Amino acid sequence: MKQRLSLLTLGVKDLKSMRTFYEEKFGWKAEIANDSIVFFKLNGFFLGLFSEEALAEDAGVPSQRSGFKPTLSSSPRAD
Repeated sequence: MKQRLSLLTLGVKDLKSMRTFYEEKFGWKAEIANDSIVFFKLNGFFLGLFSEEALAEDAGVPSQRSGFKPTLSSSPRAD
């Protein structure tokens, strides 16, 4: 299996500010965006920014900072 990163998702406290940061500082354009998530298409992968609450809900865990840890997931595909 060819290994590669296709999606990196981060939970952020202030989604609007982080979106503005990436758009203004790096010139990135959002591919998909709404009130709880933003996706930027980069060199062969996507960077997804979720609000902390939306990411916790998607992961099925409470969003309190003391118990919510970053995660890394993969979705293998057949070439």
